Amino acid sequence: MPGVNPTAVKAKSLSIKAKFAALVTGATLVSCLSVGLLSYEMGKSGLIDASEIRLETVASNQSKQLDAYTLRVEQSITELSQNAAIAQALETMTTVVPTEKDAIIQAFRREGVSEEERASFNGEGLRLLYAIRHATINAAIASVWRNTRVSDIYVIDKNGLIIYSVTKAKNFLTNVTEPQNAAINDLFQRIEAGKDGVISTTGFTGGDNDSAMIGMPLAVSNWGQIQRKGAVIMRIATDRIGAVVTPEETGKTIDDAILLSAEGKRRAGVLSGGADAPISENLAALSGASDAGMVLAQTPVGNIFYAYRPVTVFGQKHLLAIGQQESKVLAAANDLAFWAAVATLAVLAIMTLIGIFVSASLTKPLTGLAGLMERLNGGENNIEIKAVSRGDEIGTMARALESFRQGILDKQRMETEAHRKGEELDEERAQREMEKARSAKELEEAVDALATGLANLAAGRLDLRIEKSFVPSLDHLRVDFNNSMAGLEATISNIGESANAIRSGSGELKSASEDLSRRTERQAAALEEAAAALGEMTQAVDLSLSRCNVAVEATAGTMQDAHKSTAVVKEAIVAMERIETSSAKIRQIIDVIDQIAFQTNLLALNAGVEAARAGEAGKGFAVVAQEVRELAQKSAAAARDITTLIATSAGDVESGVALVLKTGESLEQIQKRIQSVNDQIGEIATASREQSGRLSEINASVNELDHVTQQNAAMVEETTASAFSLASEADGLTEQVGQFSVGETRHRDQRYAA
Repeated sequence: MPGVNPTAVKAKSLSIKAKFAALVTGATLVSCLSVGLLSYEMGKSGLIDASEIRLETVASNQSKQLDAYTLRVEQSITELSQNAAIAQALETMTTVVPTEKDAIIQAFRREGVSEEERASFNGEGLRLLYAIRHATINAAIASVWRNTRVSDIYVIDKNGLIIYSVTKAKNFLTNVTEPQNAAINDLFQRIEAGKDGVISTTGFTGGDNDSAMIGMPLAVSNWGQIQRKGAVIMRIATDRIGAVVTPEETGKTIDDAILLSAEGKRRAGVLSGGADAPISENLAALSGASDAGMVLAQTPVGNIFYAYRPVTVFGQKHLLAIGQQESKVLAAANDLAFWAAVATLAVLAIMTLIGIFVSASLTKPLTGLAGLMERLNGGENNIEIKAVSRGDEIGTMARALESFRQGILDKQRMETEAHRKGEELDEERAQREMEKARSAKELEEAVDALATGLANLAAGRLDLRIEKSFVPSLDHLRVDFNNSMAGLEATISNIGESANAIRSGSGELKSASEDLSRRTERQAAALEEAAAALGEMTQAVDLSLSRCNVAVEATAGTMQDAHKSTAVVKEAIVAMERIETSSAKIRQIIDVIDQIAFQTNLLALNAGVEAARAGEAGKGFAVVAQEVRELAQKSAAAARDITTLIATSAGDVESGVALVLKTGESLEQIQKRIQSVNDQIGEIATASREQSGRLSEINASVNELDHVTQQNAAMVEETTASAFSLASEADGLTEQVGQFSVGETRHRDQRYAA
């Protein structure tokens, strides 16, 4: 490098030894880092996949437990709402509450005891009618309360009074219309408005006492009739739902187990950041999701993997999320990364020492080659390179240096030879310049002659030729030019003759086109009139067809009316047969009544005889017997009158049946004749429809022919216009050809023009 101080270069750049050691160290570092990062990412990915599968499994299990809990609550409240003992106790307790209310509250709402103790207290030993009925139902309801793990169970009468509560809280023996019972009142009104056996629910209401409620009418069967006595309602607080959604692994392999509302707020469950920790925005945004999935959410305690699943809790949509902190999921991968870093540092130190040793063994012969290169660069061409016999890379470099030295020697020989050849080339260049001047003069003469010929061509004089010959190497240009002029002259002559022929033929074509145009116009007018006539005929046939269709519809309506009349007649016959059957049964009943009246008359007669025998003691009984006998005779007379009327009615019914049968036969004849008329009109309509179709096809064909004729007329007009245009173009072409001088052509043009 000219102008550069070698000492400065050495001071600025590293030695090959240092570079090689750095290269070995860098390659080792890159390899170790690549393997470490790849292992870390693979382990991280595997741990994340395993964690996702486990979290999804836990979320699925908790969702199933939540569904099972909801089903258990619904089954329990269904059993309670059909419990006859509860219904009976409710009636008695409702009756005694107004007189025993203060004593009941003092005895059952005991302060300072747990809910479990209040739920277990049956009221035994209390001198209260309420306590007696309470003891009969409390054990069963408290058992359901423990099994379902609900917050409370209420039994409410028809007036909305909370007669029974498992935990005997502050709303015990209060009415649902009171302000603190607004949520219970809302569900109670829905239960009252609903049907028996239907479950009603309210979602979680929010606030401090966030609870969901489920209820059913208390309806029991009494002598086959369902009677509604009141309502049974269960209250489920969020802490009870939280116990269901929280898995056993919480705090160990599970950090978060939460139930989110549709608004993205925590409804129940456990958060690793504490009960007051905010919900991650990433997770809250998924509260309305319809499918299960996974999400990595940012929280105050760090990133957390969540498996989420949409669930429905007592008719309200929620999102169940099971999460584990990312740091715990990746703990094994982080340990692997730490030990991989330690191993990388150890391997890096060892490879650095090996690189320094190997580079030291390689740089010594390179230093010798560098000295030889400096001597060769200084002009010493007789140096001796001993390393050319080596078989490694140093030998390759030495042989390359020897080749470079030989190249310098060859360059010196080539410079001497080049100087000698330069002198020979100067002599040859002078000879070529003389030859070039002579060729240029000959070329100039040929170009002048061609320019004159081209000027004659531009003036239209095609009958002139270049007569003077050129030098042999250029004379073929003159011959080619003369031949081109002769061919062009012949072509122009032929074009002139063709133009005259076209002009003559275009005149004949113009006359024929005008004649054809007139005939086509007359044909188009005739086809248009025929199409109009066919159109009117088609409309007339269509009108006839529509009237036939109307007649067919009217006939069909008449047929339907006839069918209906026939059916009515048949029903009348059946009704009269039933009347006749009923008359026969009534006649039998009247016969029985007549016989009873006869027997009663005999009994009354015997009783009168016995009373007469009894003397004074039987006079009262004889009077009663006489009255009974008169009533029996009147019953027999009435029975005979009814029999006569029934016989007359039976005769009238038989006459009516005969008349109805004749009416049915007449209607059947009318129906057959209407069917015949309908068939005839249908055949007429079919023929008219076929005729209309054929006329439509003829009309379409005529219209198509008219359309084609119109197109032909348009084409004839275009042909006439083209003939006029062709004649005009032929005149223009003849005028253009007349500008050329082609010998006898002008005489031929004059002859065609004449």
